[in-house]
Amino acid sequence: MSQIVKKGATTLGAGATAANVLSGSNVEFINGPALVSLYASATVVGEEVTFQNGAAQTFVDASAPNVASAAGIVRKDTDGLCEGVLVNGAHLILRLFDAAGAGATINWLVIVEPIPAGM
Repeated sequence: MSQIVKKGATTLGAGATAANVLSGSNVEFINGPALVSLYASATVVGEEVTFQNGAAQTFVDASAPNVASAAGIVRKDTDGLCEGVLVNGAHLILRLFDAAGAGATINWLVIVEPIPAGM
């Protein structure tokens, strides 16, 4: 099975939270072993990103993404928050929070690389 890529740009109002931008997507639930990566950037300083596997495992906790170099851009070489984390089945949750209180857009990219059986 080939890698699964999900990306988006989520605009948050002042002080708002997006509880799980992956809800209902093809990367929310992973059946079996995989490597998971998250990249993110924001339009302003002071935004927060939390990335976790259900309530059991937190990969990134209230981390500040880089400020985007251009609108809508996430760069894999500079915007990595979590790269190549091994999971064996997962419920991925990507929570975004406007901690700056002014409203912003957070650009994000999630990559799931399933590990074939027997590897």
